[in-house]
Amino acid sequence: MPRMQREKHLAVWLRMLAEGEARLARDSKRLLKAQGSSAANAYKASPSIPAVNEVIKKGEGNWQKVLMAHYAVTIKHLSDYTKEQLLGKKSKANFATRIQDFISKQGLNKSKLITETTIEKARKIINDGQSDGDSEQEIADALELGIGGSVADSRASTIARTETHNAATFAMQETSEEIQDQNSFQMTREWVAVEDDRTREAHAVADGQEVGMDEPFDVDGEELDRPGDESGSPENVINCRCTVIYHIQDSQGNETESEGDSSDDIGAGGFIGE
Repeated sequence: MPRMQREKHLAVWLRMLAEGEARLARDSKRLLKAQGSSAANAYKASPSIPAVNEVIKKGEGNWQKVLMAHYAVTIKHLSDYTKEQLLGKKSKANFATRIQDFISKQGLNKSKLITETTIEKARKIINDGQSDGDSEQEIADALELGIGGSVADSRASTIARTETHNAATFAMQETSEEIQDQNSFQMTREWVAVEDDRTREAHAVADGQEVGMDEPFDVDGEELDRPGDESGSPENVINCRCTVIYHIQDSQGNETESEGDSSDDIGAGGFIGE
């Protein structure tokens, strides 16, 4: 497959992201609604910020389980896809130590971050309600709506899009590095932006930028290892949909055709198994 067929890869990539995001968004919305209800009940039982914080904190483990499971499935499918496209093999991901570390650390860190954000939202709702002289029932209702109401839809979508993208680009990068290390060729990688009106200007400018496997991309003055690289600013990471395609080079540094299947499929069952 020469140049991983940019347009075909983009179509498959966006479909994979959409399927993965839909699943995580459903789970995220469910957890947010449950935390909103728990926060409201906790405030009615004991109208204080510490009481509400305690029940929200208890939900952190549920976030960790959901995120780790999502990362594992996403990485597995993207690793299989990358190997098939570059090598023509449907070999499975080996879940090396770095991948296991990613799943564990990201699950822990992101569940804490989501929980801290929810606690801060709850604190503001309670302080505002008390300042306005609202009744305990009114504040409890505000907690349920402010954490698990309609706002949960947009927050769940942001979580799902950002975390699916993060795991997907990580999987492709790790797998491509493994392919390069295990074979007698060098590779380069190219930043690919989604060409529509949702793409931020800095990412449209980065589109087509090609670097070595160990070289960072320059995106709006920031050095990013890949799209979704968490070392970047939120403006460069949150809701990003960009991807990378990998080019195999021969011994003279000329691009060669990869041996991948030209199909736009990713295997039976789609991206995210139910």
